[in-house]
Amino acid sequence: MNNQPAILQSLLGQFVAAEEAELYLRRFQALQGERPMLIQIGSGTLRHGMDDLVAAIGLLTSLGIAPMLIHDAATQSGPLLDDEPPERARTRLVEDNSQLIHALKRRHVHASGLTRGVFRVSPLYGDDSIDVRNQLAVDMALPERLLAAGIVPVVALMGECPSGDSLALPADAIVTLGQSARPGKIVLLTDQGMLYNRDRRCLTAISLTNDYDHLVVQSLVRADLQHLARRSYRLLEHLDSQSSVSITRPGRLIRELFSHGGSGTLVRKGEPLAWHDHVDAALARTLTDMLEESFGRRLDSGWLSRQEVLGVLLAQSGRGAALLLRGHNGIPYLDKLMVTPAARGEGLGAGVWQALLGRFPALYWRSRADNPINNWYFTRAESSHRSGRWVVFSTGISDFAALHGLTQDALARDSGWLEQRDS
Repeated sequence: MNNQPAILQSLLGQFVAAEEAELYLRRFQALQGERPMLIQIGSGTLRHGMDDLVAAIGLLTSLGIAPMLIHDAATQSGPLLDDEPPERARTRLVEDNSQLIHALKRRHVHASGLTRGVFRVSPLYGDDSIDVRNQLAVDMALPERLLAAGIVPVVALMGECPSGDSLALPADAIVTLGQSARPGKIVLLTDQGMLYNRDRRCLTAISLTNDYDHLVVQSLVRADLQHLARRSYRLLEHLDSQSSVSITRPGRLIRELFSHGGSGTLVRKGEPLAWHDHVDAALARTLTDMLEESFGRRLDSGWLSRQEVLGVLLAQSGRGAALLLRGHNGIPYLDKLMVTPAARGEGLGAGVWQALLGRFPALYWRSRADNPINNWYFTRAESSHRSGRWVVFSTGISDFAALHGLTQDALARDSGWLEQRDS
């Protein structure tokens, strides 16, 4: 850990801001002893992303974060080894495990392969009428000892039968492992790198509380990716609200883990969000307190009452919200998107954003050009325009003339902060 400043510079080289990297680093290091990070790797990743994978794991271990790696020998798009004989499936898993261990050791990562001793298969295994989670048992003793020693466990999805034979397990067996390991962070490394809807629009964040029904149950997630959304749901189903799943590629893993903008799909349980189309005195006080805490500045006490408020999207915990005003030509103006300091890094802002887009597909907003959150905005906006100290962003708006009018409207608005009336 003495070399941590140089390592953080390496993170910066991957377009991660220093303060963002340090925030997530503290969070992951705090979880390391009790809530291990699980990273699931498919064979497609092993075949095509090995170099990026071991580089990312090497960086994590240099930062004092030893994740638990889980791999199968299947594609991410279907059942494990559909037509292969059991002997060949076992051989492939052992070979993949050995290959990954050797690659990690070449990167000076202390790692140990586990092809036995973690999963036990019940005599009922293979009965399709019984959930696979009820056919498996997990023994975390050996992985926990390795993690405590700073060694990366590399677990093959193989289960031991009562007869002593071993069976290749499906990718969803990680759900059973997750229930035993109680991870704080889970990563699913896939060739696709994130979830998309049927229109190929990127889904950067999913709140299971607010989004799962219309995205998955109503099949709005692209059909070939729905299994990843369902696996994420099952992984988080029995974990607390602090746990999350990230779906990304090996080459984007560090950015996904250590930046607000991320580079994949973040899935969280989330919390209920309520829409308020009227701001009464109590809500005005709540918003003012949240704004001042989130931005560290003082708000003009009369500013909110002078605005044409369209509505407020408020998290149940009171730690995140979005304030929308009536904008130019009837298009909503996102005046403030706020997350209190205590909630930063949890994905609450991304959850509010995703719910906001579900309600208002077209939005525009502005941000100071030196705002450290701008990387997050750039990844979500479809257009941006820099003018002096401001950047005006928009999404869902393609007409150039309309964009010009919206930009001028955004630049002319009063932010409400007392310290600097035009900031």
